Amino acid sequence: MDLTRNTAGRFWLLQAAGWSIYALDRYLSEQSFFPFYFIYLCIAFALTSVVLRPRYRAVYRRPRAPLELLAVSVAASVLAAVLWLLAREIAEETSGPEN
Repeated sequence: MDLTRNTAGRFWLLQAAGWSIYALDRYLSEQSFFPFYFIYLCIAFALTSVVLRPRYRAVYRRPRAPLELLAVSVAASVLAAVLWLLAREIAEETSGPEN
């Protein structure tokens, strides 16, 4: 696979590398990685990679003013961050008290 021309392949390679490094960081810094942080990472990956990427690509495909692109990108990212935080809160509540 030629990653210099294949932007989809490059995107997924960088996503996998970035999330793997983040997972390793969480694993090394937390005593209880599984299942809470594993589920949390899966939700975060789904939000950023599977949900946001098609939205961003649709927005960037059409010619738009730079300010409009910035506004759409920031709004989508903030919405994803809020959903991420809500998912974390729900996961922490359902995981029970930690020892």
